[in-house]
Formats: sequence, C-alpha cells, structure tokens
Amino acid sequence: MKNNFLLRVLIGMVISIASATFFVFAQTETQLKKSIDTKAIEKIRDCSMKGDLNMVISEANTYLNSDPNNIEVLTRLAESYLMNGDLLSAEKNIKKALDIDSKNAWSLRVSAGIYKTQYEKETEVVLKNKYLDLALIQVQKALTSSLDDPVVNVTAAEIYFYKNDKTKAMQAMKSTNASIQSTEHFKELNEKIKSMP
Repeated sequence: MKNNFLLRVLIGMVISIASATFFVFAQTETQLKKSIDTKAIEKIRDCSMKGDLNMVISEANTYLNSDPNNIEVLTRLAESYLMNGDLLSAEKNIKKALDIDSKNAWSLRVSAGIYKTQYEKETEVVLKNKYLDLALIQVQKALTSSLDDPVVNVTAAEIYFYKNDKTKAMQAMKSTNASIQSTEHFKELNEKIKSMP
C-alpha cells in the first residue's frame, strides 16, 4: 500500500515536471516568435521611413506569409504599392486591412488615397466621379476615426478640392500641424484651395 502511494506521488511529480517544462518551452518559443516578428516589423517600418518601397513590398509580403492579419504591415504594403503606382495590389491589400479593422484611420486614409489616385488617372467621366465619391466616403470615415491626424486632413482637403467644396477643404487644411504645413505639397494645395471661387 505504501509503495502504491509513493508510486502515485512519483508519477504525479513526473507529470508536473513535464507539464512545467512544456509550458516553459512553449512560452520561450512564443517569446522568440514575438521577438522575430518585432524585428521584421521594425525593418518594414525602417524601409518605409527611408522610402525604400521595393524593400517594404518584399519584406511585407514575406512577413504576411506568417501573419496575414497584421493591419500595420498590410497598410504599409498597400501604401508602398500605391506610391509605386500598382493600384490593383494597393487596393487588394488595403481591403484586407479594412476587413480586419474597418475603422482604422490610417487604412481608411490609404484607401481614400488609392481612390483619389484612380480619380486623377481615370479619363472616363462616370468612373472618375465614382472614384472620387469612394475617396470621399473613405476619407470621411477616416476623419470620424481620427480628427487630429494631419495626413488624413490633407487627404481630405485634396478630395474636397476635387469636389469643389472650398469651405471643407479650408477647414481640413486648418486641422493640420506645423510639420505638414511646411511641406511643398501643403503649400501648393493651400494656394490652389485659396484661389477657388
């Protein structure tokens, strides 16, 4: 009887040690994956800040193979495709980001930018108007999500300019900050808006 009790205690200890070892191993593996993920995302951010769009596209696509629902990576990828002129890939990736979080101001701004660019490139009037309406819907959602994002406000001002709404365009321009206001793009857009009838 005593041997039976000791055997059960010994088996219980072995099971406890094995469970603890497995738990520690699983935690270490999870922390290692998070560390690798963080480094990959930091590299994508760094390439994005440097304007190395091809590297962002390459690194982001590789990263998304292991984590296809990362909104930041999807949005940076879409933004890089947009800046490279690949509107179809930009639209595909921003739709994925918005499917995950339909209220993300950054993703909505990029989506508005894609539609605005399609509007600027399109020659057929009906399609131009459709793209501009879609851009307006997205930028209004972005403004609802983040009124204080200066880049969203500049995008809104551009779209309101195209919509011939001087009042809203001026209002959006006033909601930007000094760093945005010092850019050439802002100054040119501001002059265009001021000269509207």
